[in-house]
Amino acid sequence: MSTEASSSPRRLHWVALVALAVVAVVCATLATAQHDRLAWLGYLNPLLVLGVLAVAYAPVRSRWSMAAAPVAAKLAMCVGVLMVTGKSEWAFYGALPFDLLALAIVSLLGYLVVGRTTRRDPVRVVATAGLAALAFFLVSNFGVWAVTSGGAEPMYARSLAGLATCYELGLPFLRMPLTAAVVMGAILFSPPALAVMTQRAATPAATTA
Repeated sequence: MSTEASSSPRRLHWVALVALAVVAVVCATLATAQHDRLAWLGYLNPLLVLGVLAVAYAPVRSRWSMAAAPVAAKLAMCVGVLMVTGKSEWAFYGALPFDLLALAIVSLLGYLVVGRTTRRDPVRVVATAGLAALAFFLVSNFGVWAVTSGGAEPMYARSLAGLATCYELGLPFLRMPLTAAVVMGAILFSPPALAVMTQRAATPAATTA
């Protein structure tokens, strides 16, 4: 008899991937351009979870390439910020390459939650989302230190003490991405959300005697 469709893995629909990327771009662009009034949009930014979700629900052969999804979204954010504010230093800042690298690395955490939902394994999903925010913080702030610790007037000393100071001063800014990652991770990996954003992968019917 035919294998039941429910046994085939679910895949993230490309429309959902694009929609999440657009939401991330809009949230980041508006939060940057209108920081005084719209900074709260940062709590709704799904950027860090976007890559994790894309990798977790991509075909096995495509998982590595799906790590490029949040990187592309981040570059689109930079263009959006430049168009809205006209300030290239806000859009394409010195530590941007480190942020892009951090997003690619964070996306690979999707391997930890392949096929998971908040109903099946809530602790792993939420913990992975929190780990994504922490990993991004570590890599991106290392980039800030690397870029600003040189020159005639360095912001930080080019030493372990300077790096530690950079991380210490960056801690207040960890709250927003950490909250956004955990909240959006819980929402996007919930069974109702996955039912909308994913579809069953097409597999050939198998027959048994």
